[in-house]
Amino acid sequence: MLRIIGWLFLIACQTPKIDLESQDYDTGSHVDDTESNQNTESTSDNQDTAQSDTDAEPGNDAYTDDEIEYFFEVAMNIEFGGDGIGLIHKWVGDLYIQVHGNPTPVDLQNLDSIIGEINALQSSIHLSVVQQNANVDIYFTSVNDFRSIEPNYIAGNNGFFWTYWEQGAIVFANVFVLDNQSEIHRNHLLREELTQCLGLMNDSYLYEESIFYAGWTDTTEYMEIDRTLISMLYREDVEVNMNENEVFDVLVPSE
Repeated sequence: MLRIIGWLFLIACQTPKIDLESQDYDTGSHVDDTESNQNTESTSDNQDTAQSDTDAEPGNDAYTDDEIEYFFEVAMNIEFGGDGIGLIHKWVGDLYIQVHGNPTPVDLQNLDSIIGEINALQSSIHLSVVQQNANVDIYFTSVNDFRSIEPNYIAGNNGFFWTYWEQGAIVFANVFVLDNQSEIHRNHLLREELTQCLGLMNDSYLYEESIFYAGWTDTTEYMEIDRTLISMLYREDVEVNMNENEVFDVLVPSE
């Protein structure tokens, strides 16, 4: 287990759903669990309405109470506790993503689509695919192959991520998508794991159609409130290691 300069958080995923987190590492890391065995609820038509009954657009100062509540739940919590809870963790530099293992052409198309959506939602960081010198490694592999690369992997998870940070800023991530599952499940897990390793590391039961939903789903698109959360986290004035009160003052500026 690595110690460098930060803390580490973990969540995992499999086909019902478990979520795991916590342990401190000098590099700050987090693993996401897009499908594990904790909940077996299936996706339903949850409301894109509850998520945003506002005319505010991502990146604007006017957010609804629902959006702010959801941001605090997803961005400032870690599922099973651990050091760093209640503080902002995010990338402060660009993400250079290298793909390994056995991705299909559809997997690569989905990755390009997710990257394009994240880049369009904010301008603080830029995601791109590279052939070397990556700081995000995505593995479409077997469990055994991924476990040999990321020893923090939790058995039973078909999707998984582990991020490392230094002084609160995320600097590296390993992402796993089990390669022998259905296309829709790979697509769902890829979107959830990559999105959560941006720093939105907690799951929630508030919106079943959200990519952050804690129960098992096969969601392959962002809800509008998901998009809002990404843009909120990557506002220039939402800074690494801010606490909830400090973030609230940024998101809800006093007159």
